[in-house]
Amino acid sequence: MKQLAKKRSYEHFPNRSFLHFFNRCSAWPVWSGILLVLLFLFPVSSEASHFKGGQITYEYLTSGPNAGCYAVEVRSYWRSGLNDQFGSLSYSGSPSTTGLAFISRTLLADGITREVIQRDTACWGSSGLYTITTTTGCCRYSGSDVPQSPQNFSSNDDYRLQAAVNHVVGNGNSSPEFFDIPIFTFVENNPVNLNFNFVDAEGDDQRLSLTTPFDVPTANSDALNNHTGSPGILQASGTTFQWNEPDDQGVYVFSVLVEDTQGGSPTGAFVQRDFTLLVVPTGANNAPQLTPCSTQTINEGQTATFSPSATDPDGGDVVTLQANGVPLTMGGTFSQTSGNPATGSFSWTTGSGDAGSYIMQFVATDNGSPQLSDVQNCQIVVNTAAAPPPPPPAVVGGDSLCQKILPSDGEGSDRFGKAVAINGPEAIVGSHRHQDNGRGSGAAYVFTNMGGTWMEEGELLASDGDAGDQFGSAVDISGDYAIVGAHYDDKPAGFASGSAYIFHRSGGVWSQQAKLVSSDIHIADFFGFSVAICDSYAVIGALGDDDLGGASGSVYVFKRSGAVWTQVAKLNASDGNGNDYFGFDVDIDMACDDIIVGAHRNSDDGTHSGSAYIFNRTGASWSQTAHLKASDAAARDSFGFSVDII
Repeated sequence: MKQLAKKRSYEHFPNRSFLHFFNRCSAWPVWSGILLVLLFLFPVSSEASHFKGGQITYEYLTSGPNAGCYAVEVRSYWRSGLNDQFGSLSYSGSPSTTGLAFISRTLLADGITREVIQRDTACWGSSGLYTITTTTGCCRYSGSDVPQSPQNFSSNDDYRLQAAVNHVVGNGNSSPEFFDIPIFTFVENNPVNLNFNFVDAEGDDQRLSLTTPFDVPTANSDALNNHTGSPGILQASGTTFQWNEPDDQGVYVFSVLVEDTQGGSPTGAFVQRDFTLLVVPTGANNAPQLTPCSTQTINEGQTATFSPSATDPDGGDVVTLQANGVPLTMGGTFSQTSGNPATGSFSWTTGSGDAGSYIMQFVATDNGSPQLSDVQNCQIVVNTAAAPPPPPPAVVGGDSLCQKILPSDGEGSDRFGKAVAINGPEAIVGSHRHQDNGRGSGAAYVFTNMGGTWMEEGELLASDGDAGDQFGSAVDISGDYAIVGAHYDDKPAGFASGSAYIFHRSGGVWSQQAKLVSSDIHIADFFGFSVAICDSYAVIGALGDDDLGGASGSVYVFKRSGAVWTQVAKLNASDGNGNDYFGFDVDIDMACDDIIVGAHRNSDDGTHSGSAYIFNRTGASWSQTAHLKASDAAARDSFGFSVDII
């Protein structure tokens, strides 16, 4: 799935709600990426709450104590009444979970819609297609032509939302990422364009279709069944739906099914987004009008600005402006002053790497009865800044320092370059999502400098590689020996127990010499997360090992005798504690006498201030000789995140 905003970490649960958009005026620019869906409000009622739509989203976690699991978020929307509802989650495949937690309950700007956010973490131990279902009591709107007419659609008087996860151990997939929710009502006999665009971190293509909401029987979804086809609702293109003549007042329930595809074929994963339209009679209120905007074209480093304003023909109405769009997640700012007219100011100073096409959506909403809105979608085109001409290649000792290297069989999403190492004329590059042995099985490539040109000498694959192993996420090389980590390998002892592989070059041919696992391997040790090699010694980090507490971490030393590798030491920090991540990074010096180990979550000088440790070899014994910390250490410095020793 193509990414339009800079990648963010979701270890601590992101704000991943939808941006719901209503575009009356302009065609959507070519911008594959963000799903913009529509949620409409209902009139105020003193009755108990009724469900107005929602969404389950999930984020695959690649780091932290819950790496390999999914952060699951449920957002549901209710007509605010006496009883706001809260859901429960159920999963197929019996994953371990942290338990559904209530996060927030917020009354939205319209004053009558309440957003409820709940979150959970789910961990499946084996690959498969799994469903996530949320259920709660009460009823949902029917979507019939009768305005404001809630109905119950299950024997338990509850509603349900559902999503599906296509989980591959060590290489999971996230659902689309969305934005916040503006709320709209519109007047009958006005044509409507609904634009659906989405962003996802993995780069998979998506297939969209209009469907009946998960818990609404087909016969009750009047808006879908009695208004499809021209001049009713139709799918005009892959991401655009049209309703040409919404001439019937009432409440209408729709749903958009977003299916994940790879190579044009569905993977089975999906999310389904409900939305609702309230069609009000002509003359009930007049909608505000936004001033038109023009496309802005700038270069990286320059600033884009818009000054939206809106007036309402009903002189007594007060208009409020809202702004939505990816630039607001990349440093853009927006402020507004309500009134009639209402005015706003948007500004975004771009930076290196921001080239692309973006949409800022401005929404003007009045306080009439019912509330009505107008929308302008304003495009920003950011061009790559002209770069100064590169300097001529520097040459030292005959080795070219300016060369781009690529694998001979590289493919999209391989992540070539995830890990790299160099030793004299030899270099090794990890590609942990390469797919020769299945999706995310991984590979590594050895390059040799020949007369100033780097040439691929060999592709390294695990002899027992499987999907999701992430072989190549850590690499090192020393002369004729290379080591490659596969910390998501589950064959040694279960999920993410991990392994490392030794390769030897003979006669210009690289072949696997050994597979290394620790003597006390356990599930979730992440053995192989970091690796280093020096002639006859190999050093392997296992940040998930729990000798001194959960994820305290350990490091293992192996020694070669002939072609046989044997574990000779297990290293732990003298002051180790849980969640230190000792072994997050490791290295060994060229004389094979000293090892350095990073523990960037050590908290000696504040939470995650970080430390590093030196171990020295005397004969066959290894012992800690130094504990390194920054002189100005402070919380969250993550000292020890990366280490090296000569």
